[in-house]
Amino acid sequence: PAMSGSATEEVRRKEQKPAKISSDDVLKHAREVFGVVRTDQTHVAEFDSYDDRNFFLAKICFTREPDQYVDVVMKIHNGVESDNLPLVVAQNDVLSYLSLHSVDVPLPIKTADNTSCVGCITLPCIDGCDSRQHAVRLLQYIPGIIIGQREEEAACLLEDIGRFVGKMDQVLLGMPKIPSALKERDLLWDLKNVPTLASFSEFIKDEERRKLQREVIRRFEEKVSPKMGSLRKAVIQNDANEQNILIDEDRSQVQGIIDFGDCTYTCLVFELAICIAYLMLGKKDILTTAALIYSGYNKELALTQEEKEILHCLICCRLIQSLTLGAYSYSKVYSPSLTFSSSPSLTFS
Repeated sequence: PAMSGSATEEVRRKEQKPAKISSDDVLKHAREVFGVVRTDQTHVAEFDSYDDRNFFLAKICFTREPDQYVDVVMKIHNGVESDNLPLVVAQNDVLSYLSLHSVDVPLPIKTADNTSCVGCITLPCIDGCDSRQHAVRLLQYIPGIIIGQREEEAACLLEDIGRFVGKMDQVLLGMPKIPSALKERDLLWDLKNVPTLASFSEFIKDEERRKLQREVIRRFEEKVSPKMGSLRKAVIQNDANEQNILIDEDRSQVQGIIDFGDCTYTCLVFELAICIAYLMLGKKDILTTAALIYSGYNKELALTQEEKEILHCLICCRLIQSLTLGAYSYSKVYSPSLTFSSSPSLTFS
């Protein structure tokens, strides 16, 4: 099938991922754009990222506050988002709004000239043939550990995950002004674009999984597509997975959520479906896991009957989305973070 706009953008996001840079260059750019000062305790580590570059900068300070050591994250955006600065600004607006309403998210830090929370740097293209500008942001670091995948989690944690995501969505549902960049965004990782996944079926090498993809797309078109117009719409984080939800060391409660790179304005119920889909992976008892997250979410924000009817289908759709796009990304560049997401296990009832 011919690729849609969202599919073409997904390809470009991968092709225009920022090139690798050294720790020294990271600190150089951080100083030039944000006034970051390296201390004798500073160290830099890169996080594994899908199509951006994210760096943990520990024990830095700022020229404006030289005595205060802090930890921050520097995010270098892919070329597609760098060409759409209103979208990057919109992500900052969402973070600021959530923080204002007591949801723990990484707040953006202003540039050295105090005029913006978005800067630009020039890097070589990933193919080494040219150079281009990339948007760059500095974000406050949220302490906590990622959930990761375990066979079992405490019921109190799973329910708290649901409650946290539900509270976040309740806040976002009341956002008074939706940035136009989010309303206009056409993102392949938006569940509304599940039918577009057919454009990437060739990257799924196993024929049984290709059949599974076709069946999930068929069910989406049968069960979800007719309801799209009447479903509640809101800004959602759109990637509440086991890598982005931070928890305490006791594994009993949520500390915060990171990575709003896929944030968009779409159907509200997609958020819960995405969260359940990822948190079920690797669990001994996937039904109890799903039920606890669902219960916690509904204590903060109740689903409508229409949303309840399609939730199971949407969970399967997210797993197929992850399978398909994980296979595509794996074909372009191997990344350990893609190995689990390109091999989900699905069952239908």
